[in-house]
Amino acid sequence: MSAVSYFAYGSNMLTERLRARVGSARPIGAAWLPGMALGFAKRGRDLSGKAMIAPGTETAHPLHGVLFEIDAGEIAVLDRFEGPGYARETLRVTAGGASRAAQVYVPRPGHLDPALRPFDWYLDLILAGARQHALPPTWIATLAATARLPDPVRDRPTRAEALRLLAGTTGATGR
Repeated sequence: MSAVSYFAYGSNMLTERLRARVGSARPIGAAWLPGMALGFAKRGRDLSGKAMIAPGTETAHPLHGVLFEIDAGEIAVLDRFEGPGYARETLRVTAGGASRAAQVYVPRPGHLDPALRPFDWYLDLILAGARQHALPPTWIATLAATARLPDPVRDRPTRAEALRLLAGTTGATGR
């Protein structure tokens, strides 16, 4: 089966999380998206802020993430996980010193709220993925400094799933 290149910059950077969604996911390595910045204004189903790309500035860090290959037949499965708040687009990412086309999820305008913040467990997934794939220390420090909120719903299924995944990786927080 043919493969699709997919650039993850949020919680899907953690290989175990992405593989729980699409079993064919194979990490290629660290990558970055030139001219873009990371934000958390995309409204999630749980009404918290989710990772999103936005146009960057010349002085901003490039948006770092992880390039994966996914069987083409599974990309529709990932579309369903990402939900209606994201559109999948083909963008150019840089990996291994070369530019290549990859599928990237971008926020839809009607799903944005700049007042949102990510839940602690969601940001912990992103940090675990960044560490797992040895993204630049300055990028990890930027992620770690992101304002976050404790999830008020202690028994939220996505929180429980995240904590299970984090317990099996370095950087688990036990929240």
